[in-house]
Amino acid sequence: MDVIAHCRVYPLSTFYSPTQIHINSILRDNYGNVVDGEDGTLVENVGYLHLIEHRFVLSTFKSKLMRQILEQLPSQTATLIIDIVSGWKEFSTTINVDEKQIFYMNSPSLLHFDTLINFLVQLNEDPEEALRRCSSGYSVDLQLATIVLDNISYYTHDNASYHLLFKVLRMLRQNYGCAVVTVGYGLEYYDGVEKYSESRQSFDIPTRLPMSYVKNMDCVLVRDTDTSARVVLGGSGVP
Repeated sequence: MDVIAHCRVYPLSTFYSPTQIHINSILRDNYGNVVDGEDGTLVENVGYLHLIEHRFVLSTFKSKLMRQILEQLPSQTATLIIDIVSGWKEFSTTINVDEKQIFYMNSPSLLHFDTLINFLVQLNEDPEEALRRCSSGYSVDLQLATIVLDNISYYTHDNASYHLLFKVLRMLRQNYGCAVVTVGYGLEYYDGVEKYSESRQSFDIPTRLPMSYVKNMDCVLVRDTDTSARVVLGGSGVP
């Protein structure tokens, strides 16, 4: 017992570094439009992706983007969809993901920013317990490969809150290697709800989310039509 009493405990991260998952399925043309096939240029090494959407329902483009992300993931991996807009349930239960698993989280409590942060912190510290709250059980044999968070425009828009959100998401990526996909609304959402864009301020990226958050992304997409989108930010981001 004396030997055990003098042992030191080290975090697993001291000895183990997870494989960093990147989204390498986004192709763009010379004008920034997202394209299919071999004609486009690959937006490489996307660890943090943000999509600017314009409506509540699951668009054809968003559904297709998610399918491409899932298809490129290694086997024996898991994706967590945190569905704040209640638009992903059918997708999560009907898509065929061989040797992969989708965890679906949807709860009215997630409409509160503090609850979201607490859940993400619990996910980092005790993933088995956190994922018990989802639609299916957690397997320690699976790497958490992707976290999808839709829609963060429901929350307060002060810089401090989104700084905290990104800090927690970055911690999860560092500890688990997971890619992060967040979704927010474009300016017309605030025209109708919060009247933010009545000001004459111009936006190089069309969202009212803090630019300090958005520009931490490796890639930002804006959906233009139900089936198309374009890259408005793509390049080096944080690791």
